[in-house]
Amino acid sequence: MAESKQKPKRKSNGKNSPVIGSNGVTATQEELNDLTRVSIEIWNMEPINIREPEAVKKRIEEYLNHCIDKGFRPGNMGMYTAIGMSKQGIDLFIKRNPKHPSVPIIQKGKQLMSMYRELLMVNGKVNPVTGIFWQKNYDGLKDVQEIGLSAKNTLEAEKTPSEIMQDIDIDVNELD
Repeated sequence: MAESKQKPKRKSNGKNSPVIGSNGVTATQEELNDLTRVSIEIWNMEPINIREPEAVKKRIEEYLNHCIDKGFRPGNMGMYTAIGMSKQGIDLFIKRNPKHPSVPIIQKGKQLMSMYRELLMVNGKVNPVTGIFWQKNYDGLKDVQEIGLSAKNTLEAEKTPSEIMQDIDIDVNELD
C-alpha cells in the first residue's frame, strides 16, 4: 500500500486573501490630515433649518459637491453632519415628523448613499466585507435564512379522538 504524501500546511500571510491582500489600506499622515481637514470643513458648515425642505436638499447637494471637489467619498455620517445633526437626531426627526416635507429629501439622501456604496462594491472599489458591513448597518439589509416546516401527518377533521390519539402514538414511537 502506497503512502500518500500530504503537503504541509502553510501559514497564510494574507497576501492572497480577498479580505486582506491588496485591499488593506495604509493611510499616510498627510492623507489622515486631509481627512481631518475635510471633516472640520463639513462640521463648520453654516447651520440650516431641517424644517425647510429646500435648505435640506441644497445642503445635501453642497455636501456631495464638497466631497467631489476634495476627492473624498461621501457617507451617511458626513451627510448628517452637513445637515447639522447626528444620526440619532435625524432618526428622531423622521420618527416624530413622518409626514414633514423634509423627510422624503433626507430619505432620498440616505438612498443615494446606499446606491453609492452598492456601486463601489459592484465595481470592486471597496472591500466586500466593508460593503456588507455598510449595507447591514446603514442600509437595513440583513442575512435571511428561510426554514419551512410542514407536518408529516395532519390531524383530519373526519377522525375520531381515539384515531387521532393512535396517530399521535405512532408518530411519537417513530421518533424513538
